[in-house]
Amino acid sequence: MGQKDLTKENDVSMESFLKETVEFERKKKQLEKALADFKEQQKIFEREKRDFERKMEAQEREFTHKMEAKERAMEQQGRLFDMKWKLLEEQTAKVAEERKQVEKQKEFYNHLCEFENRTYGSIGGDCRIMFTGVDSEQGLKRRYRDLLKIFHPDNPEGDNNLVQEISREYDELKQSYGRG
Repeated sequence: MGQKDLTKENDVSMESFLKETVEFERKKKQLEKALADFKEQQKIFEREKRDFERKMEAQEREFTHKMEAKERAMEQQGRLFDMKWKLLEEQTAKVAEERKQVEKQKEFYNHLCEFENRTYGSIGGDCRIMFTGVDSEQGLKRRYRDLLKIFHPDNPEGDNNLVQEISREYDELKQSYGRG
């Protein structure tokens, strides 16, 4: 083996080495390009991640704000409901008290009628006794309204005939106050 063979072998080795180097450089450039693409994708991903996190934070703040507003509205509605409930209870108690007063007045007038019937016999069309003690037109109106509340036919102990007699007597007395 001579020098020619060695040179030829060296040339083949060199040529192979050059091919491998070119191939290596080509793969290196591909890898560098892939790395650059990866880094660009990573930057895009990081940007999208930050944008997403900002959007999520904004949505979370908006949601929190809405929930706080709803909680305040619910608290306000609760206070309003409590005030209305208290007012309803007060008015119910007031109506119950007024009903007791009407019942007392009715009982009083019933006793008065019973007394008058026992003392003077049946009223017999003269309801003037129910208006005794009235000394003004306003007092007459008040007594008339009270008597209607008591003896109205819609009440359990109401009497339609008695209401008609009371109305006739009221009309007569009203005319006498109107003339006087």
